Amino acid sequence: MQIVSLEKEFKKFDRELSSIKDLNKDVHEEMINLSKKKELLEAQVKIEQEALDQMQKQVDKTKDTYNDELKTRGTMEIEIKSKKNEIFKMDEEFIILESKGKKLQNKVKGYQIESIKLNKQIKILQKQQEKYGIEASTAHARYYQTVEELKIKNNIIAELQKKNLELESKLKH
Repeated sequence: MQIVSLEKEFKKFDRELSSIKDLNKDVHEEMINLSKKKELLEAQVKIEQEALDQMQKQVDKTKDTYNDELKTRGTMEIEIKSKKNEIFKMDEEFIILESKGKKLQNKVKGYQIESIKLNKQIKILQKQQEKYGIEASTAHARYYQTVEELKIKNNIIAELQKKNLELESKLKH
């Protein structure tokens, strides 16, 4: 009986051993699968880490670009303010120049009106000059004619006085 019992136990142990071997085989396969999964996961982690590093680099670049853009924006805002001030000053200068231009236009219109008045007066004076020139020429001609007549009459008077003197001297004789 002992042998039978030992055989039973041996079979029992054999079954357990077989079962343990199966379990060991399963565990071994599971370890291989887990090892493969681990390698896959490590590869995925490595890929994800590289992607993360790449993303971090991209984030850093984006931050740098953003900071550069902020600096540029600040510079541009300063330039815009400067340009606005220049435009404001130019607008003021334009308004002043426009005002001066209107004043000059008004002066020019005044001068044009004055010029028209002066031109009318010049025409009137030219007509008067022409009229008085003709009168002066006529008067001058009459003056010379009168002077000639006076010379002739003075000559006649001088001749008559000579004759008178001659006649008086004859009369005294």
